[in-house]
Amino acid sequence: MNSFGKNSEEGRILKAVVMAGGLGLRLRPLTSIIPKPLLPLGDRNVVEVGLMNLAKAGVTEVIMCINYMSEYFESHFEEKPPENLKISFSKESSQLGTAGPLALIKERLSEPFIVVNGDILTNLNFSKFYKTFKDRKFDMLVGTKIIDLPMSYGVVDSNGDSIISVKEKPCIQTEVVAGIYCLSPHILDWIPDGQSFQMTDLLQLVLKRGKLGRFLIEDYWLDIGHMENYEKAKQDAQELPFLQKVTAAI
Repeated sequence: MNSFGKNSEEGRILKAVVMAGGLGLRLRPLTSIIPKPLLPLGDRNVVEVGLMNLAKAGVTEVIMCINYMSEYFESHFEEKPPENLKISFSKESSQLGTAGPLALIKERLSEPFIVVNGDILTNLNFSKFYKTFKDRKFDMLVGTKIIDLPMSYGVVDSNGDSIISVKEKPCIQTEVVAGIYCLSPHILDWIPDGQSFQMTDLLQLVLKRGKLGRFLIEDYWLDIGHMENYEKAKQDAQELPFLQKVTAAI
């Protein structure tokens, strides 16, 4: 139990949703055999690391939205249920995008809740994240991360027909949506039922109708959706103390 209180009204996160229904096309052929969130990381898998971080923040119940290879998730967590964390599942009959699956479970979410993509690795302090949401009275809080985007070309700075400078394949910093959110349950009514709906679509609606907040993540964060990032995650699991601790079997 964290220091923010005994219930969600006082600041404790009770429920989280893990989005784990994607096809993982950029990680083929690995994801032809196993769904992306269940890819191994040390003695655990990617989504287990995320679940442990949520539990550390006081989350007691997780709803996992699944579609692709859904039976793998059910059998895995039936055999290896996490301690002090209740896992339930919501199955999509078709791909509903990055936000559409939330419409299927809105009756199960009556308090503010966390949403995390199942392919994200982070040591974000979810308690601090949730407290920011509560204190600022946002309708939705979006975790963001500043990342470097390497360019594949030399970049020219010019003035008319004169070149002032040339930079060889520079990295450009940009701030991106990090796949971590906190939502008020009432905005689930803005998601259409049974249709593919993206999280960016929901963000646009909150911008128009409510109060949208930003939380810049300065902690470790990695999206394993690309092969090179998954390789980095495996390396980090051997080298970074916090990942070494959670990826080792007890």
